[in-house]
Amino acid sequence: MNAWLIANDFRGVTFFGQDWGGMIGLRVVADQPDRFDRVVISNTGLLRPPTDAPAEELRAVEALKASPRTPTLIEMGRALRGMSGESKLLKFATWQKFTWETEDLPIGLMMYLGTSHESRLSTAINLGLRRLGMGKIAKSSLVKAYEAPYPDTSYKMGARAMPSRVPTLPGDTSTEAQLRAWSVFDKFEKPFLCAFADDDPITASQEAEFRQRIPGAKGQPHKTISGGGHFVQENRPEELSKTIIEFVRATPTRAPLSPRP
Repeated sequence: MNAWLIANDFRGVTFFGQDWGGMIGLRVVADQPDRFDRVVISNTGLLRPPTDAPAEELRAVEALKASPRTPTLIEMGRALRGMSGESKLLKFATWQKFTWETEDLPIGLMMYLGTSHESRLSTAINLGLRRLGMGKIAKSSLVKAYEAPYPDTSYKMGARAMPSRVPTLPGDTSTEAQLRAWSVFDKFEKPFLCAFADDDPITASQEAEFRQRIPGAKGQPHKTISGGGHFVQENRPEELSKTIIEFVRATPTRAPLSPRP
């Protein structure tokens, strides 16, 4: 991403990131801060390396990763729904293990579950019907659309591997890069806006850290989007777009976009 940004010589950029777009993109912003004028994030995080995590939780993460058993879809979902509570590292590691060890990662199904407003009972019934090739999930155009880019399971390797790039144990890959990114954002004074949903348990605890730690986030008109769920851009696209547009108009542009060579 850094090479692409430099090759195109983009400047005066407004960055928006949600979920993995934020985890990856915020590192790019930290590497190339002079190219960005402002940042907007929603339902994402920049997890700090677990340098001060309780030893007991680190041992639990190590045991989970060493276990020959792969978490089930239900166990993974339960862990992510509880991310706003305690043992965040262990819960995130459950997601990492599930994605890495599930060869045919059900991307379309996960998107459906992440955007559905059905009750748990209705969801359970539809999951059962899906196994028989019946019900809403089996017929869902959203599921089919999100599975379309993957002709076979080999194409899902990127989606499976990406979660494991986030450090959950001291010394993990990306530990130094995460620390460098936070060292930049601890001094980042350009406009920084949070537009998180009010019902996303996965990233709820991250918003407060961004608001408190980043100088450019102080005094901004942060937006709480009602009922957006985790995939807020799917569930509340108009409200999210309006928030970004208004923020761009209200904050200064420091440099014009460079023309393509």
